[in-house]
Amino acid sequence: VGFVALSCAPHKHDCYEIIFYRKGHGNFILKDRTIPISPGKFIIVPPNTVHASKYNDEAETIFTKGDFNHIFSFTSPAVVMDNDEKAGEFLVKMIFENRHSSSEYISSLANALAHFLLQNIQTEKSISVTLGDIVKRISVW
Repeated sequence: VGFVALSCAPHKHDCYEIIFYRKGHGNFILKDRTIPISPGKFIIVPPNTVHASKYNDEAETIFTKGDFNHIFSFTSPAVVMDNDEKAGEFLVKMIFENRHSSSEYISSLANALAHFLLQNIQTEKSISVTLGDIVKRISVW
C-alpha cells in the first residue's frame, strides 16, 4: 500500500497492482498503448506488466499490490471507473489509512476492493470482442 504524487518510470511487479487515481490527469503508459488517467479511475495491472505514469498536473495516487490470482485473471491492464457513491475510493482510503494494521485486516479490505472492481468493470467491450470472435469462427465453417 502506498501513496504517490510523482510520475514514475517504467517498471513491473511480480504480483497484481491496483492503482487508484484520486487527483490529477495524465497518462498510464504501456508498451503498446496509453490510457488517459483522471480522478476516479482504477487500473488493475497484471503481474510482470511493464508500465509507467506521467502526470500533467499535481496528482494523488493510491496503490496496493498483492496476490489477487484467486480473483483476477487479466492478461492486460483493466480500467474501472469508481461508482457514483465513490465506494471504491472509500475502500482504497480504508486500506491506506489502516496500512499499519494486521495483515489479515488489510487482506480483507484488499479482497473487498478486488471484488468491488470486478462488479464495476465495464464488460461491454469484452463481450463485443468475444461475440466478434464467435461470428468469425462461425463464418469460417
